[in-house]
Amino acid sequence: VDMRPSQSRRLPRHYWDELPEPMPAVAPPHPVDQPSLPRRVVLHVFDLFRTAFNIFGIARDYRHHPSYDPNSFLSVSDLSDLPNLPSSNELPESCEDCYGPSGTRSPPWPWANMSVWRLMSWKLTGSSQKSNAEVTCLVRDVIQAVDFKVDNLASFN
Repeated sequence: VDMRPSQSRRLPRHYWDELPEPMPAVAPPHPVDQPSLPRRVVLHVFDLFRTAFNIFGIARDYRHHPSYDPNSFLSVSDLSDLPNLPSSNELPESCEDCYGPSGTRSPPWPWANMSVWRLMSWKLTGSSQKSNAEVTCLVRDVIQAVDFKVDNLASFN
């Protein structure tokens, strides 16, 4: 057995771990009186109102029932800008039958002008594959119409 005195080995200084200092002792908090229970409770009740789903599958939630109907002050004539409303069994022959001569009425919403309205009306009706007869109809009833203006389509995409 070797009886030599043991040497203490020390790591180089850059390997030393510096331990964090402990936090100073905190004085115990003063006892605080517990607040008394509230005398009353305020309960907020909401009368949730949910509309039915429309054809697009959209419904709305309201926090309260409406206090009045904003449409109750409107008549049917206030909801339309047609000068001569056709009856349900009469179909207008052309746009002028409902809207009057070109330039006297604004085009149907959301179209910016009658030329765009005519083009979109043609595009949105009929089949998705337009036939030669429909192209002829486009040229005759839309492009060659009295109120069709090519300049109105400059910003149309």
